Amino acid sequence: MIEGYGNGVMGTEKSEKLATNLRITLNLVKLDLLFRQNSDVLSLPS
Repeated sequence: MIEGYGNGVMGTEKSEKLATNLRITLNLVKLDLLFRQNSDVLSLPS
């Protein structure tokens, strides 16, 4: 029982880490897209 519970806790920690990593990745993608849009605007011939 305790072993199973331990695995459950580990599974939860892994899930939380994955969720955090996913959020960080999504934020980086958003920043990257914003940066690209801004640089596209800046690089347009005036």
